[in-house]
Amino acid sequence: MKDFQEQEQRAVVGRNMHDQDFIDERMRAILVDWLCDVDRIIDRYLSENPNLAKAKLQLVGVSAFSIIWKCKKELFPDDLSDLVYATDQPCTEDKIVAMEGKILRVLNYMVSTPTAYKFIVWKLDTDHEDKPLVFLSSYIAEEAMLSYQLQVTYTPSLLAAAEILI
Repeated sequence: MKDFQEQEQRAVVGRNMHDQDFIDERMRAILVDWLCDVDRIIDRYLSENPNLAKAKLQLVGVSAFSIIWKCKKELFPDDLSDLVYATDQPCTEDKIVAMEGKILRVLNYMVSTPTAYKFIVWKLDTDHEDKPLVFLSSYIAEEAMLSYQLQVTYTPSLLAAAEILI
């Protein structure tokens, strides 16, 4: 237990978001929402492609990231070279673009879908000014994203309701 408490103290997120010169809470929220969208694209694509080769998983992830990157106006890449570099070169720009097309066709071009995070923000922005509740619910939503079982068993609105109530 002592080890956990020591790790907990080392892993506490500092309260110095206000010290950031260029990044604020809203920008962080946009990034988290962005990552949720990437997660949903990956899960939806994988559910339609149960026999996807293990070697293609990184390509699917980078391509999903690229799709969201292009859809969101906040951050748009000049080119795909940063994503190619991030994969240590096994994914080429041509492979990423080709996989983007496959993903978009499989998902019938429905890129953005409601996530638990979007429901949390909608509900709590409407009813509450309680920032700690918003942050805690968002954190629980982020952790719940790691559970494939939760993601395939419950709808995002139901997950959001549970995350708010917890």
